[in-house]
Amino acid sequence: MKKFLILVTAITAFYAQGQTPKLRGRKPDISNAGKLEAPKIEAPKIEAPKLDPAKLEPPKLETPKLETPKLEPPKLSPPKVDPLSLPMPASFDLKEAQGGPLRIPVPDPNRVVPKPSPAVLNERSTLARKAVILNDAKCPVLIEELDASPVGGKEWSMVLNGQIRTRSAITAADIRLASFDLFGNHLSTQQKLLIEDIGQDDLALLTGPIGSMSEKEVKVLQTTFAFVAQVRLANGSVWKYDPLDVARALYKLQIRVDPSRLEAK
Repeated sequence: MKKFLILVTAITAFYAQGQTPKLRGRKPDISNAGKLEAPKIEAPKIEAPKLDPAKLEPPKLETPKLETPKLEPPKLSPPKVDPLSLPMPASFDLKEAQGGPLRIPVPDPNRVVPKPSPAVLNERSTLARKAVILNDAKCPVLIEELDASPVGGKEWSMVLNGQIRTRSAITAADIRLASFDLFGNHLSTQQKLLIEDIGQDDLALLTGPIGSMSEKEVKVLQTTFAFVAQVRLANGSVWKYDPLDVARALYKLQIRVDPSRLEAK
């Protein structure tokens, strides 16, 4: 009995140390080791979820918001209008006056005996000068008639011969004479001052020289243009012309002039 307990205790201690006791006399049977089959593992059957088409909602498609581009009308600049080409005032009246020929004898103040053939400006020209009178129905003074001719001597000057008529009593009047050459270029603007008391509906004479000119200017002088620039009335008020309106009247005669050139110097 004591020997049996010792054997059991020894076996128990041996197993506790992880040792397998050697079996004597019997060998393990491994003849069927190659016939062992691995267990068959079947894949789980996964069923697709059943969808009810009646309960399916179509995807909501939002229409893209297209913004219409804002089209601004093109900015059109108004065509530039030549201020001189606009109509002259309806109160203006243009009338032609005597101008005289371009062909003018040249006086020689130093000669003692008349020469048989004195020098002549523009001797071979048949052109005539043109004279135009501008009257404004709103002006207290009207130019009735006027002849402006270049006269030679030691120097050339324009000499007036004409008359004016008053629509109101006045004490002074400023008459202008603008001169232009054969090509419409401005030569000069001269002033004739009439300082005297003139009653309403009276006539007054315009006579005498109205400034000097060079022989070169006289040679090319083509057009003289007379107008009333200023009037002092008997009651002390002053009437004045509009230079732009007068320049528009000249434009009708195919003469272009800066309105500032109509001021007398």
